[in-house]
Amino acid sequence: MIPPTTEKQLQHVAQFTFEELKAAVDVAKTWNTYVAVHVFTDKGAQTAIKAGVMSIEHGNLMTEETFKMMKEKGVWFGMQPILNDEDAMVFPPGSAQEKKFIEVTDVTVRGVDPHNKFVMIMKGGKIYKNTIH
Repeated sequence: MIPPTTEKQLQHVAQFTFEELKAAVDVAKTWNTYVAVHVFTDKGAQTAIKAGVMSIEHGNLMTEETFKMMKEKGVWFGMQPILNDEDAMVFPPGSAQEKKFIEVTDVTVRGVDPHNKFVMIMKGGKIYKNTIH
């Protein structure tokens, strides 16, 4: 397989198929545990949720649609807050890296307020805010 060559292509690469995720979920259930995934995009998160994954880590590029799906399935959200503040990484002005960084930090800011109405947010493995109603 030829690896993706552009940043946009690389951002949307899926490491596991639905079938692979479902197999991991099925095995985890036999051990009375669950599967957590590290994922940034809607497509990756939605595939994982449909396979039965119970915890989404990061999710910096997910939309409200995915957060609603998480609520419906009782999926946990372990956010990795990345903020565009005085401690932020510095990228060349106008660069692709700066644009992507701003996109991720904008979602983080939105995720702290409107998204937490949909899911349980964890920090360090403990419930930070139980927001499922």
